[in-house]
Amino acid sequence: MWKNRIVGQEYAVELFEHVFQNDKLAQSYLFYGPEGVGKRTFATSLAKAIFCKNGYGVGCGSCPACLKVEHQAHADFLMIQPLEGKQSISIDQVRQLPSILYRKPQEGQKRIVVIDSLDDMEVIAQNALLKLLEEPPQDNVLILLARQIQQILPTIQSRCQPVRFRPLTTKEVATVLSRQFPEKKYPEAAFVLARGSVSEALNIADNQQLMTLYLEAIEWFFQEEDWKDRDRTEWISQQEKANWSRDEFILFWEIWQGLYRDRLIIAAGGQGGLLQHQNLEDRYRTMKMLSASEMIRRLYEIDQGLLRLKKRGNGPMVTEAILMKWRRE
Repeated sequence: MWKNRIVGQEYAVELFEHVFQNDKLAQSYLFYGPEGVGKRTFATSLAKAIFCKNGYGVGCGSCPACLKVEHQAHADFLMIQPLEGKQSISIDQVRQLPSILYRKPQEGQKRIVVIDSLDDMEVIAQNALLKLLEEPPQDNVLILLARQIQQILPTIQSRCQPVRFRPLTTKEVATVLSRQFPEKKYPEAAFVLARGSVSEALNIADNQQLMTLYLEAIEWFFQEEDWKDRDRTEWISQQEKANWSRDEFILFWEIWQGLYRDRLIIAAGGQGGLLQHQNLEDRYRTMKMLSASEMIRRLYEIDQGLLRLKKRGNGPMVTEAILMKWRRE
């Protein structure tokens, strides 16, 4: 079945099960959600379900039509992506679409066109695409992919059926990678740090520097409760000397954000994510107790610090401001 390759995304699966059962395929969809959560895979699986020789809505994965879609060799399945060396789909690529879409499909009754993606597309190119959506050619289904729906023209949004794709859970990220690369063993830290994205997990797993930072950040987390003001200042100075980038400071604080969230959850009798995955619950229980209000306050300060860092704030300055608020007199 077409949905067997889909991990998570229950809302999207349920939506299209209803579409196939009632033969209510729309002419344009907007799939939006973070990079690496399965939007492209889902679009490909839909094309298989539509073209499958074993029946509409089946998507067996093994018939000639499904195999053609899998290898992007089906005449009626187009994946439009930026040209090699380019960051976005060009206005010329969009302008070429009508000459394709106004022709009759060659192998089936429908043509599926996936636009991957709209985020970096210039406004002039989005406006050219809008003209297609205003007068969509018959026998075509347009599937637009985007990371952030806010980056898409409201007029485009209004002409598409939106389908949100959520970040995957840690377990779901691990499941996708085990299916795609059964011969490889990935460090669990990559799944935890991936923020629900398979592509992010792959990037982290292949980056030894990030993996080292992850392990060090956990160790520093347990040391921090014994730091004095001088220790905090020296630690910040060490990271400056190590030439930490802003992205590294962001990752560091995101790890600590997860760890403090875990402390709060475990204190309430639940199970933590990062602490649980690294089998650190016993070590956590030996730490000095913090009140729930204190942990919530620290989480708030981390949230505010991350907002400043993501707006191009200075890593050492933001970090010093947070840590010095935590000093114990």
